[in-house]
Amino acid sequence: MRVTLIHNPGAGAGSARVDVDDLATLIRGEGHTLRVQATEEGWETALDAPADLVAIVGGDGTVGEVARRMIGRGVPLAVLAAGTANNIAMTLGTEHCGADAQVKAWNSARRLVFDACRAEGPWGCRYLVEGLGCGLFTWGMRAADRSAHTDGAAPAEKLAAILAMLSERVSSHATTRIEGTLDGDDISGAYVMLEAMNTQFIGPNLFLAPQGRPGDGLLDIVSVEDSARAQFREHLQSWRRGALRPAQWPSRQGRHLVLRWSGFPLHLDDRFWPGDGSVRDDTVQIDVRVVPAALEFLVPPDTEHPPVP
Repeated sequence: MRVTLIHNPGAGAGSARVDVDDLATLIRGEGHTLRVQATEEGWETALDAPADLVAIVGGDGTVGEVARRMIGRGVPLAVLAAGTANNIAMTLGTEHCGADAQVKAWNSARRLVFDACRAEGPWGCRYLVEGLGCGLFTWGMRAADRSAHTDGAAPAEKLAAILAMLSERVSSHATTRIEGTLDGDDISGAYVMLEAMNTQFIGPNLFLAPQGRPGDGLLDIVSVEDSARAQFREHLQSWRRGALRPAQWPSRQGRHLVLRWSGFPLHLDDRFWPGDGSVRDDTVQIDVRVVPAALEFLVPPDTEHPPVP
């Protein structure tokens, strides 16, 4: 196969780090031709070169950036997880598969279809892979960026620090009134948090959509109302890295989500929307539709999906 390898030199820490030179030697040793490109500059152009597979070494941010540009191209992707949370790899069931094992399985791997979503709003249109939402978790993204406790920390330590911030905040975080519909049904309410999930995991590996499947054509809408603060805090405090026990949390599934609100930013995957995360006084509307089977990922033939607890 012709393989394009996109890698983030800054991804990973400790056991999560992948040696790209060793990986390149392995890929070529398996009989594949290889083009290697770091994400520092020019990596978008590398995706235009003819390829039978695009392999990605990095975390969810890197995987999402590449995946969004590969939507509809018909070229499969392979995720060699090297990030902090690795929610996409966790959803694929490959987060604990070593890079060596995955490369050696490429010739016999199966293709797993994976949906994407298209969001339209006042700031244009964007594709997303993991999900979007507002409220507590969006606050947590900003808090994590500013926290000294997450700088240079190992992945498990960083995730634990983010969870601690969310757990401390959930009791006091203000609810926001959202007007919305899911496939035409009213889902309006006052929410501490609302997340539309395309992956089973979000943020610091919160396993909030255990019923979700990568190619089921559905978003999982998970919300926390005022009356559920204590219960959600217990869930945050019981979290353990790699524990895949499904969260018994109410959710809805649908293909077309419309949200209207004022006064708070939204996150799409790992970025704010609008990009500066600004607060608006006027009411805005976001229209989100599932793009079924927009992507394909190679996974080893014996990979279990969904992951078994």
